[in-house]
Amino acid sequence: MLKQVLCAAVAAGFIAAAFTPVQAASVAPGTPCKEAAKMSYPDDRKMRHHYKKSCKHNWKHAQKG
Repeated sequence: MLKQVLCAAVAAGFIAAAFTPVQAASVAPGTPCKEAAKMSYPDDRKMRHHYKKSCKHNWKHAQKG
């Protein structure tokens, strides 16, 4: 019984991952992090915050050379 439940959970996870939208490539280069976050995730505040944070981190890391 437990094996069937685990199998069903794994299958549901794969299905959910396959239908999750990927929106990171829709932003033009040179766009400020805050605007890029708003364009990528207009309805999800938590994802905007995470996107903006990682964008700033990547930008700072790229500036260091």
